Amino acid sequence: SRRKFLSTMLATTTTAVLSTTPQPANAYEQAYPIELTSTPYGIPETSSNSLTKLQQERLSNKKAKVAQTQNELTNDPLGIQQMLESPTTFGLTTVSGATMWGLALWLVSGSRSNPLVTPVANVLYDEKQEEWLQDRNAGYFGDLPLSLMVILSALFVCLGVLLDRAVYFLAEGDAAVSLQLAGVSVIGGAVWEVGRL
Repeated sequence: SRRKFLSTMLATTTTAVLSTTPQPANAYEQAYPIELTSTPYGIPETSSNSLTKLQQERLSNKKAKVAQTQNELTNDPLGIQQMLESPTTFGLTTVSGATMWGLALWLVSGSRSNPLVTPVANVLYDEKQEEWLQDRNAGYFGDLPLSLMVILSALFVCLGVLLDRAVYFLAEGDAAVSLQLAGVSVIGGAVWEVGRL
């Protein structure tokens, strides 16, 4: 009786599925935002009724953005004028971008074992008085003092400013792109740092 019940249930389910007609999908929008016909005589073309006009407006906006970025590069390459005009925007994008780029450079270059640590330490400290510097010059790993870490942090933030501005101008004045690339670079550098542990 169990076998008869299962075969009847299977036959009923199959019949019910096959007898229902599928509903059409509503994945595509039925209204179009721009009419693709030519504009009637006497009506001026605008971006809302002409694809050619829309393309021209987008191209002119892009050219204006590139010209503004080139002008900014020649007049204010480090963004100091931008800092004076709008300090909140400057702080959110430029300072955070430069800090992120500095951190990314620090992590990617090897953090405490990067090639800049020993030369900077040799310039600032006396090898005869500092045991950790003797270890560094001998090729061993020595813990860095806090004062050197502060100096290296400032150095890498300065390098981050240069890299942030370079990416800013390569991205045609879009500071958000520079900040996003810096964040991704920090993640990659952190992965390398974990791999070095």
